[in-house]
Amino acid sequence: MKDKYLILRFLGFYLLRTNQLGNLEYKSDIDEFLAAVMKQINSYDDSKIVELENLFLNAMNNCYKVLGNNAYRFDNPERRRPINMGLFESLSYAFALPRAENINSSKFKQRVDSLKAEMDQSKMFTAIDSSNAVKYRFDKADEIRMELSHA
Repeated sequence: MKDKYLILRFLGFYLLRTNQLGNLEYKSDIDEFLAAVMKQINSYDDSKIVELENLFLNAMNNCYKVLGNNAYRFDNPERRRPINMGLFESLSYAFALPRAENINSSKFKQRVDSLKAEMDQSKMFTAIDSSNAVKYRFDKADEIRMELSHA
């Protein structure tokens, strides 16, 4: 079920950051936020659901194309770290763009790896559900989205 939870978090924050949730705001209560997102998604017609499925698949393909197998892990030369939930949702959001063929993987891999190191050092990934942590990581993801949209 953790995979479904991660996907819901990605979709919720994607819809929030792209202003598709009306007046819904995130206020450091992830359970309340995700319940409201589920209500919204449950009201969507089939075409909107397919759009979200394609968005998710596109984000996964783009992220894999640029970052490979360890896209959602912070680097550690001594041991392989687990997938980081905050990194998953923010990088997936950053790479949820329509045209993977426009992504220069070596350029963006270097940029994203640098950003991942900065994010890891920030300590904003320890209490990932606080409003400040959410804002921090999605503001950083928006930097990547801007660069990707101009590629």
